[in-house]
Amino acid sequence: MVPFSALRRDTVGEYVFRLREDGHVERIAVRGGRRLAERVEILEGLSDGDQVVTKGFLGLVSGARVNPVAGPAERGNTPPGAREGTPG
Repeated sequence: MVPFSALRRDTVGEYVFRLREDGHVERIAVRGGRRLAERVEILEGLSDGDQVVTKGFLGLVSGARVNPVAGPAERGNTPPGAREGTPG
């Protein structure tokens, strides 16, 4: 499950921006499932432990470098694997 704010939609379908180990993001097509409060299950497209962008989408594109910041997951409010990031 990821924060609902991480799930994006356009004319092609649903997607998230996944954080790569090198600090860049990549757009990943996903298939969302049930929404539970402020979280949504991801049925296809992500693996356990993947980190996703939850804020700062304006101008964000695949390959952009971001500066991960401690999100609610690190504060105990969001499931593991979810992180906030800002374009950098």
